[in-house]
Amino acid sequence: MARGFGKALEAYRSHGMVHEAQMREQARGDLIDRWDRDRQASPDKSRIILTHTNDEVRSQRGRARADAGRRRSG
Repeated sequence: MARGFGKALEAYRSHGMVHEAQMREQARGDLIDRWDRDRQASPDKSRIILTHTNDEVRSQRGRARADAGRRRSG
């Protein structure tokens, strides 16, 4: 493990910012759901979604925009 990674991970975990899921698709959906709830509850705060690859970035960005659009129009 990269030096300092364990401490950083534990810092995030201690603030309730590490979430686990059984399957990758579940984790992706949960991530967007949490992001959207947080975004709606505190629109003045910034947030970031971290993913492993550029493909994941594009996928999650599209999913987030689609979910946000559905909520605005629905």
